[in-house]
Amino acid sequence: MVNQEVMSIVKEESRSIAELRETVESMQITTAEEAERATGMIQRIRIRQQAVVKTLHEPIQAAHAAHKHMVRIREDLLAPLRDMEQTLKQRLTEWHDAERRRAAAESARIAEELRRQMEETALREAASLESAGLRQEAEEALNLAVSAPPPAVPVRPVAVKGTTFRKQWTWELVDADRVPREYLCLDVSKINAVVKALGDQAEIPGIRVYARDIVAVRGLYQPPPPEGDHE
Repeated sequence: MVNQEVMSIVKEESRSIAELRETVESMQITTAEEAERATGMIQRIRIRQQAVVKTLHEPIQAAHAAHKHMVRIREDLLAPLRDMEQTLKQRLTEWHDAERRRAAAESARIAEELRRQMEETALREAASLESAGLRQEAEEALNLAVSAPPPAVPVRPVAVKGTTFRKQWTWELVDADRVPREYLCLDVSKINAVVKALGDQAEIPGIRVYARDIVAVRGLYQPPPPEGDHE
């Protein structure tokens, strides 16, 4: 929790910052004198930045340390639970795969049994027709039995209450040279490093290297390094 003293200072800084913003919004730069005024205003802004950083440094450090400590405790508690959940999910997946194979094998066995029964029935009918002198009809009955598609006998895997299984499509790289350009991305960090190091001597096919002017005002304030990532 942020103490009242810090909140009071934050409130006062917010008021001062709002006043500076009003001044900055009204400033126009069309002459050298106005440019000097703008530079002076940047100095004032940097003084306020320095004050904000100094005021909030210790509370931020304390809050960050507390945050990291609690995150570490949370992760220590969650890690074994996540491992156990993943272990059981993997075992359920393996069981489900085995159950699907069993169901497919049972479906094939039943289908083959039905096909054999249909074939035996056709053979008996053909023999009866041939005994009656109906040779052509007997041949047609045999041909029909042979050409008939195998019966479909779906056997569903055993369902588990409270658990469902769904397909999740994923991928793996097998040949980087065959991946289309639209699925590739530039290594921006690497390009930035080369351009920064070599300047106008940097030569990267397909990349235009150029310079641009940026404002650099000498002053007291330097922004602090970024804090560690927070969740």
